[in-house]
Amino acid sequence: MKYPGSRKRRPDSSRLFVASLEQAVLAFLCENPERSFYSVELSDDAGLSRGGVNQALHVLAEAGLVGAEDRGQKRFYRANLADARVRAFKALLDAATAADGRS
Repeated sequence: MKYPGSRKRRPDSSRLFVASLEQAVLAFLCENPERSFYSVELSDDAGLSRGGVNQALHVLAEAGLVGAEDRGQKRFYRANLADARVRAFKALLDAATAADGRS
């Protein structure tokens, strides 16, 4: 998927659900639910600006959409799949991916 502000491009209909940087960060985390990411790693892997990712993670964490875990001096983030809103967002992304034939 091409995230807003991203240098990476993956043409698909799931991008229809990703209009803001917060949505792009949450989409990336939902696409990688088995992992947690340090903000710099997330920024690099998703092709998004570091400052934007940090701000988006703060907003998402305050809303309870992502969980954070401190490991030493670093904070790692992952999608909070216990939250119904995150599960619904992930379901939309998964359905769009399946519709594009990339399930």
